[in-house]
Amino acid sequence: MFRRWLRRLYTTIPEAQLRSFRRLSLGNKSFTLIELLIVIGILAILTAAVVVILNPAELLRQARDSQRLQELSSLSDSIQLLETQVANLTLGTSTWVYVSIPDSDAQCANLGLPTLPSGYTYACSTEANYRNIDGSGWIPIDFTQGSGIISLPTLPIDPTNATSTGLYYTYIPGGSFEVTAVLESEKQRAMTDTDGGDSFSLFEAGSNKTLSPFSDSGLVGYWPFDEGSGTTANDSSGNNNTGALTNGPTWQSNFNCKVGGCLSFDGSDDYVSAGNLGISQNGEATIMGWFNFVQMAASKGDSIGLFTNIYQHSANNLLYLPPGSDYFPSSGVISANLWFHIALAYDGNSSTGILYINGILHPIGIQTSDNMAALTNFLVGYSSSPFYGSIDETRVYNRTLSTSEIMMIYNATR
Repeated sequence: MFRRWLRRLYTTIPEAQLRSFRRLSLGNKSFTLIELLIVIGILAILTAAVVVILNPAELLRQARDSQRLQELSSLSDSIQLLETQVANLTLGTSTWVYVSIPDSDAQCANLGLPTLPSGYTYACSTEANYRNIDGSGWIPIDFTQGSGIISLPTLPIDPTNATSTGLYYTYIPGGSFEVTAVLESEKQRAMTDTDGGDSFSLFEAGSNKTLSPFSDSGLVGYWPFDEGSGTTANDSSGNNNTGALTNGPTWQSNFNCKVGGCLSFDGSDDYVSAGNLGISQNGEATIMGWFNFVQMAASKGDSIGLFTNIYQHSANNLLYLPPGSDYFPSSGVISANLWFHIALAYDGNSSTGILYINGILHPIGIQTSDNMAALTNFLVGYSSSPFYGSIDETRVYNRTLSTSEIMMIYNATR
């Protein structure tokens, strides 16, 4: 194949040029054109090989994600087929979130799972039974009723299946059903945007993809910064809050970013303007993103700048909320040249801001403050001390997300 490619390339070169460049002299050494083409081809192959070799972890993540996509799609098909064969099939208890990780406690008390929204309960099966298909497994459906039409020797579980990573399957019934998984590879994460569900953080399959308590309801703006070129940042929330790149933020490639592409800000005057997000001064809001600071000093360029009027005030005070004077002390939690997920959940009714770093409530993360400024002109990277570093996966909600929801988004994008 490579030889045919060389021959095809060789025949496209005009004969006059072939005669002129048939031998290229470099001092006392000379190379034929065909030799140079061979070298170029080999270098291209080696370059591609090096890229693959240098990122084996991503290949493993892709393999696990492929397994997740295949297993959940197959599981969804099996349940829907069984529903056509068994009248009044028992799907499980509504508002229960069935988890693929085994536990000795029926409500998964020993797993340290994120707190569910009010009204929901976790459900777990034991180590001895959790893969059974007779209704005693982690999915409470008796698949043996479909003997002869359904091939399901054991219940599938996530390839990692651990609370510590946030990588496990869930099943939620409610007249219909939904199964979910977190995708971890850069290649497959976009599937969460196009699976027909209501969460940009989970891959969802099933007959009703809105049953999960971990939904993206209230999402008013989501900028992944994956475009790679141009002067606008698309809003993936579907609300058309397109961001305008101002003064030249630089698009960065996957290897320099957290998820897909990202934007780099020069600490001088770069920012992105997304306009009015419709969040009032007294309203609820949750604002988050991934940040990589070039420097962490009490000088120009250390400002987060994502949160319009909420920004890093100094090296030891991570966030400042005008028009009041409330600080969130960072106490050395944030370091330069590393990615950190930073989220602020604000409750306008109590004028309380809650800070999370890498999905965890900050030790001094709850502050009572004056009202947050209305998001009438949401700016990413802009403040009196413009942000210096890279920003990725920016989201804004018009409600106060729970601790478990923020942890889930962190796990889905880390």
